[in-house]
Amino acid sequence: MALAFSFYQTYFRREKCGEGQACSTKPIGRFNQIILWAAIVAIAGFAFFPYYSGNIVSALDKPQPTADVSQAAEQPPTDTENAAVEAENQTRKTIVIAVEGMTCEGCASHLGIKLKKIEGVMSAEASYPKKSVTVGYNSKQVRIERIRQGIRDAGYKLK
Repeated sequence: MALAFSFYQTYFRREKCGEGQACSTKPIGRFNQIILWAAIVAIAGFAFFPYYSGNIVSALDKPQPTADVSQAAEQPPTDTENAAVEAENQTRKTIVIAVEGMTCEGCASHLGIKLKKIEGVMSAEASYPKKSVTVGYNSKQVRIERIRQGIRDAGYKLK
């Protein structure tokens, strides 16, 4: 409401007053207009923060590629590496857990980051609209109860 009044005062107010009379005022300066627009941008940034905060948190969490990764990609995998991948595929499981307490995309990103830090968790994708988290984990390294505890430790409740 205050911003609407400010816009009215800055751009639309037209007083019928003669020069030198008590009702005449100094015109609004360019500096005041710039401050008004800066305030609008700042308020819009705060108002829409829950919608874009998840993208910012996710971008900050991504690991940076190293030169060793590109060199390894050029070499074909050995039999030992193939056996390790096969064993990992056999022990990899996925679970979907319903979560309460997520209020925005930032919460979903926060939960995903916290779960990925648990040893044995290979992937964690939380969804704010679905109110759930999908966790890919190695069943030999971590138990489901540890994942559930990680959700509680992050500040969220299980359904």
